[in-house]
Amino acid sequence: MIPEGFIAATLDYPFDYGRIKSEIRSCKELFLYTPPYQRQVEAGLSGRIPFMSESAENYRRIDILERGAGGSELRGVSIFYLRNSAEGDVLRRSPYGVTKGFGHGSWHWRPELEERIPYTIECIGSLPYKALGLVRVFVCQDPFMPTHRDVEPDSYDKSRAVGVSLIPATGDVGMLIWNRVARRVEEVRGNCIVFDDSLWHGVPMTRGLRITIRIFGELDFERLGERLTATLVAA
Repeated sequence: MIPEGFIAATLDYPFDYGRIKSEIRSCKELFLYTPPYQRQVEAGLSGRIPFMSESAENYRRIDILERGAGGSELRGVSIFYLRNSAEGDVLRRSPYGVTKGFGHGSWHWRPELEERIPYTIECIGSLPYKALGLVRVFVCQDPFMPTHRDVEPDSYDKSRAVGVSLIPATGDVGMLIWNRVARRVEEVRGNCIVFDDSLWHGVPMTRGLRITIRIFGELDFERLGERLTATLVAA
């Protein structure tokens, strides 16, 4: 089982990450530009959250959704879903707040992607899931991701918050995540990690391309434990 107070861990999956990167880049015309919400930027600048993933100067320079694309010096992230759901079409802009509520069993691979990303699908299928659900991709080039959390603690559901991330292009940075017990920021590096996204987390300024494939479902914690190489837990 995942230990009590689990934060994040790196996993030993020696996939061909260059091949995964190439397959995801082949889907570029499907990327949906999704800059951060104004509330995420304002929460950092106002000090209402424990840390900012970047400097205040860069927080003020990034695009925000409410202002529209291209209005600022720094662009935000683009996203797209590798799987669609029978509970709702997610191919247009679909926020986590909606799609994370869909049942794991409702998700299926998008038929139009199966020939483009066969190796990526194979790798994801080999991860320690009893049932695979949502798979969402984040792509960014030379910006950062403001600190945020994707599941509110008061509605915490481990199967919708603890998920695996394949990161075939790292942008030469790790993910930052808040250790609420130790009251400090932890950095998690690697091409394959598992973490709890009900905790505050973000990504500092990248140096080039960063791709994160975020995967949810019913995890097999026993199999997962066999792949752990480093684990962070609350003190």
